Amino acid sequence: QYALKLSDGALVPFEQHEYWISPANPDGRRLLLEAYKELVAKYPVDGVQLDYIRFPFQKPYQRAGFDKPSRDRFLAETGFDIYAEMGPKVLALWTAWKAQQVSDFVRDTSRELKAIRPDLKLSAAVFPLPRDARIANIQQDWETWIANGWIDILVPMVYTKSPSQLATQLSVIQKAAANGALVYPGLG
Repeated sequence: QYALKLSDGALVPFEQHEYWISPANPDGRRLLLEAYKELVAKYPVDGVQLDYIRFPFQKPYQRAGFDKPSRDRFLAETGFDIYAEMGPKVLALWTAWKAQQVSDFVRDTSRELKAIRPDLKLSAAVFPLPRDARIANIQQDWETWIANGWIDILVPMVYTKSPSQLATQLSVIQKAAANGALVYPGLG
């Protein structure tokens, strides 16, 4: 069953409780970036937090990001039609391409906001999952963001009641951050 039919004919399932602007959609990216730029130019903010800077969680038979603008860009850039050629090779390429779209948005946001206010701090709320699992499930590659200096503060959402699990996760995250960004864990 479906709750919503979009203008391009795509159907949104009832159980989907969140709606997203795709990081691969140029119009959506432009909308968000212009809003961030206005905020930074007009108000004395010290920083901007990128939250939900990823695709929604996905499972093997429940994937996200198939909006028409994203599919069209993927076809134009790779020559593959994700609907016609959904084999393992194309699916892996599609997943990597979507992760690159998120990273490109972080890069562009960092460059454009810091051109307005060089001392601005850019932070990102991220998941502490292992990198391969994170890229496969939400297309979030924060190691690349840190390595390139696009974010200043990493806010991993380490939601655990176990002090030892917290210590283990933070150790892994701090090692991955390699002093390239401050790490402020979000505790739950």
